[in-house]
Formats: sequence, C-alpha cells, structure tokens
Amino acid sequence: MAYIVTATLLIDEANELDAYSTFLGLVEPFVGASVIDFSSERISKTNTVIDDLVTNGTYQAGDFESGWVIFSPTKNQIRSNGYWSEEYGWTDKDLATIYGPEEVKMPEGVDDAVLMMRNVK
Repeated sequence: MAYIVTATLLIDEANELDAYSTFLGLVEPFVGASVIDFSSERISKTNTVIDDLVTNGTYQAGDFESGWVIFSPTKNQIRSNGYWSEEYGWTDKDLATIYGPEEVKMPEGVDDAVLMMRNVK
C-alpha cells in the first residue's frame, strides 16, 4: 500500500536555492527504496521572529507550528484592543488573525506593532 506524506521542514540556509538543495539531499537518497516519488510545493521565507529564534539559538522544536499574532502596545494602551485582525482591524486577542510561520506583512501606520506567538510557552 502506498501513502502520501505531507511534511513541512524548517531549513536554516542563506537562500531559497540552498534550502531546496538541502531538501533534495534529505529526500533523494530514499528515492527508489521506500520513496517512490516526491515534489516540493513551495519554499517560503519565515517570519522575523522565527529568523531571530534560529539566529540567537533559542528556537525550540515546534515553534514554527505556533500561531502568530500581531500586537501593538500603543493600540492596547489606547483602546484595550492591541491585536490585529485582517477582518476587524484592531481588536482583542480572541478575534486576532492567526498567521502561520511564513513572512507576515505588518499593518501600516503603527510603529510598535510586533509579531508574537499566540500562546507563549
């Protein structure tokens, strides 16, 4: 019986080509044995927080699977709604847009908005 396995890998390389080469190096040795065929759907740049965690050595296994939210201390202080929602604008944490590990476009006009893990460990 054959199975399709979908995997997400966090690869620390300087550019997309090197990341893809590392991916191929992990998969190609198994082609013809237990791996019949494979494909890569996309290569995405990670968000700035994951980059920082990897760079400073504090990344923990599973961090890239965390939900990510945008928070503004200023918006929170002024309106008690410091979390960003693509649908509602600035709101509370329960309605905030949850982003994946890919690069995130920050809302314009807010200098102190930061990306943070939704549920800090």
